[in-house]
Amino acid sequence: MLIEKTMNRSYLSNTYLVADRPSGHAVLIDSGGPTGPILKRVEELQIHVTHLLCTHHHGDHVANNAEYVSRFSCAVCGHAAERELFGGLDRELADGEELIAGGLRIRALHVPGHTVGQLAYRVNESDVFTGDT
Repeated sequence: MLIEKTMNRSYLSNTYLVADRPSGHAVLIDSGGPTGPILKRVEELQIHVTHLLCTHHHGDHVANNAEYVSRFSCAVCGHAAERELFGGLDRELADGEELIAGGLRIRALHVPGHTVGQLAYRVNESDVFTGDT
């Protein structure tokens, strides 16, 4: 598994690119970090981005959703409780629900508190991405 991270220093919010392998599949987790390094890495690795997984709806975590969707036609995913706050979702994820992207198996974990629909994502039973949890 390959993991790349960018961070918006103003908000300390991150974007993670998680790929199964070079020339394989990947997901993005949150979109608040700078896009340039992520886009460069996607091109270098020649990977196919399938999903944009949102931990929650706050602006510093979804700031670049539209750019990634435009470039990759990836599905925006989040918790149903925040559907309207996102302005809609392509896929709603419930607690324990899994999605597959190539060799990545991702489980959504509902961890409300920071927001009502806060999600964390466990990838391949080894790494957990938590947003502001």
